Amino acid sequence: MNLIDIEKSFPGGKNMGGLGRNLWMVDIDDVLTFPTLPDDDVATINDVNVYQTAMVLKSGKSLSRVEITQNTGGLSMADQGEVDGISQKPVLTFFHAGNSDQLRGFIQWSNNRDVIIVVQDAEGRYFLMGNEQFPANKVASDGLATGETTQSRKGAKFQFEMAGFFGPVPRIPEALIPFAETSGSGSGS
Repeated sequence: MNLIDIEKSFPGGKNMGGLGRNLWMVDIDDVLTFPTLPDDDVATINDVNVYQTAMVLKSGKSLSRVEITQNTGGLSMADQGEVDGISQKPVLTFFHAGNSDQLRGFIQWSNNRDVIIVVQDAEGRYFLMGNEQFPANKVASDGLATGETTQSRKGAKFQFEMAGFFGPVPRIPEALIPFAETSGSGSGS
């Protein structure tokens, strides 16, 4: 792979951060086939971090949609490690409003579970956090809170991380995501 000129890319001046209102999650054991990245020796710098094949779920399994509060979701990929051992540590944070039994059940379900997460950025691009070797896991965060005053927001703050990855969280084209098998999915839902 050859390095090319890297220029700012703000189509129409758009450079808005954050995540969309939804993310999608599945237990790693429900994935039949994981998507693949191109080989480094044949990839270009533009596609080395873009999945080329689809994620396939086991029969009867589906991605579950999690609605997040607007302006609370973010995906970061900080560098970690020593010289000659640098990798990235993907971290997903988000807030889900409320205190429903459904939310409380999700909190319990996600404890100590290996998951795969699909997130959508503000530009509509999808990213797949977690893979067969390094799944995403929930880590301790602020958790569920009722709020302290009537003006307070009640709900749960979440943080999911991967142990590491050899680059930024890969982008996955929408056509390669098994949205057809989910309830409440796809672009902008």
